[in-house]
Amino acid sequence: MPRVPPIEPESATGEVAAVYEDLKMSKWRVPVMYQVLAHHVPVLRCHEAYFNTVMNEGLLDRKLKEKVAYKVAQLNNCAYSSASHRRYAIKCGASEEEMKCAEEMNFDQMSDGEAAALRLAVAMNESGHKVSDRIFRELKMHYSSAEIIELFAVVGLMAFASRIADALGLEAE
Repeated sequence: MPRVPPIEPESATGEVAAVYEDLKMSKWRVPVMYQVLAHHVPVLRCHEAYFNTVMNEGLLDRKLKEKVAYKVAQLNNCAYSSASHRRYAIKCGASEEEMKCAEEMNFDQMSDGEAAALRLAVAMNESGHKVSDRIFRELKMHYSSAEIIELFAVVGLMAFASRIADALGLEAE
């Protein structure tokens, strides 16, 4: 049970109800994290806006971003975020085998670009701030500067979201 009670979609009103409707469009549901964040509407709006910008807009394929998000959640041992982003990745077209490869860092069945993105996720998660020149060169071989920023944003967003989810006691849905 979350440490802060969720505001259920059925009882949401005003701005919270409006954000929930947007969430149903972009996430196909109203995740519990957002139901808890709804107690502070400005934080809810900002979190959703940043999540939407990072995950739903931009240049990179949502499936790739969801695999990276899943990897970061897994590395942070966050059951809530791992389950959510695994489900989103599959909804965006990832197969069970692809998810297993991402989880195990088995690069045999993924593109070099995808492998580079997952290596970035591991590097940023391990150190919190250091990405080797080798990993950065690898990223530059496969991604534009804008796409690299997008990948950094996915990793940062998921590290943040995983910590919030665990601190709030959110359980995997």
